Amino acid sequence: MWNDNSKIFIFIKLTISTKNYTMPQQLLKNSLNNLIEDLNNLDESSLIYNSFDINCNDLPTLEKEECIYEYDLYKEVFDNLEDNKRLPYVYWFETKNDITCTDIRGTISKYATSVKEEKEAKIKNNKRKFYCVPFLSKKPKNKNSKILYVGKVKSDLRKRLKQHLGYHGSSPDTQGLQLLGWANNMNLKLKFHYIQLPHELEDLTSLLEFRLAKQIKPILGKNRG
Repeated sequence: MWNDNSKIFIFIKLTISTKNYTMPQQLLKNSLNNLIEDLNNLDESSLIYNSFDINCNDLPTLEKEECIYEYDLYKEVFDNLEDNKRLPYVYWFETKNDITCTDIRGTISKYATSVKEEKEAKIKNNKRKFYCVPFLSKKPKNKNSKILYVGKVKSDLRKRLKQHLGYHGSSPDTQGLQLLGWANNMNLKLKFHYIQLPHELEDLTSLLEFRLAKQIKPILGKNRG
């Protein structure tokens, strides 16, 4: 037979259970409302666009990889990115010369195979490092694509760009374009586009990257078109 104390205990238990169930929903709703408010208040001037050209034939072989920050061709760009390293960015690489999507895919495929073979053979050669390249599908969805890759960072685009160019620290598993490893002998010319976003859009960078990739259909990457 239930007494009043039992009824109170059951009531408290049900109340706690209900709060635990609805609270995540309310938090999610609040977060979405905050994001929508940030987007509605977004001014076009807060999206800062820049670009610069990269001739892959000019990528230097450096004794110390950090020296790429001081390399004449890119020093100004890297200095600017250092000044804004805490901000999020969305970026993409565009091919500028007549090298086709098929040629690029073939070259990257050969490079990726060499990486795999070297890892499997466990070859250790301090003068020759290989790193992972972005996902390459078996069949391109756009054979005429001029966009090599689309990416995003929540902070420190300078470091990420260094990785894409092919200069790394000590992590052999870092994924990136590895341009120094395969593109510096095929006269590939690129334009690197990047958009600096305000802090309030940091949590939306993955969504923005995904939507951009769907529209411009990059050759490489999991978010290809």
